[in-house]
Amino acid sequence: TWRKLTRYCRYPGAYCHRATAIAGGCTNSDDWRTSISVSFTEHGNKVTLMSLLQTKSLVVNMAEKPICTNFDFELQAGEYWGVLGGNGIGKTTLLNTLAGLRPAAGGEIFINGKSLREWKRKHMARKLGMLFQDSVDTFPTTVRETAMIGRHPYVSFLSIEAKQDRDIVNSALADVSLN
Repeated sequence: TWRKLTRYCRYPGAYCHRATAIAGGCTNSDDWRTSISVSFTEHGNKVTLMSLLQTKSLVVNMAEKPICTNFDFELQAGEYWGVLGGNGIGKTTLLNTLAGLRPAAGGEIFINGKSLREWKRKHMARKLGMLFQDSVDTFPTTVRETAMIGRHPYVSFLSIEAKQDRDIVNSALADVSLN
């Protein structure tokens, strides 16, 4: 499946045979997988699953040079993908584009069957999370404070987190033994 992804990108044939070795031999058994919500539409008696993430003819540029062209991709519930490649190849640029943090040069991106252009930022923040490989924290925070950032899309502007938000964060931290 990795070849499907790289066929449309700048340097095809990347690293799929090394993915398990890079992950320390871990194949992520079902015990460690996260549950995710699945969107679907009903047409009469027929149920159609919507892709969590889909691109159609996506074009991504970096400094006016195309790094991905005519990129068609679909991520379904239960699938796990990795983006691997050399330094400066455009992995982060592609992910930032898919997350809507930078504009695509062409094509379309869909989240749960809805065009990325149609999403309000607050609603998108409830569906999408991104963990960058590097971060600079100006102010040190605790794990609990960092986890609470994930609740911000659910809190009204200029409000503080409610007990329900704290309970959700505490439950999430307990799920990963960080309580």
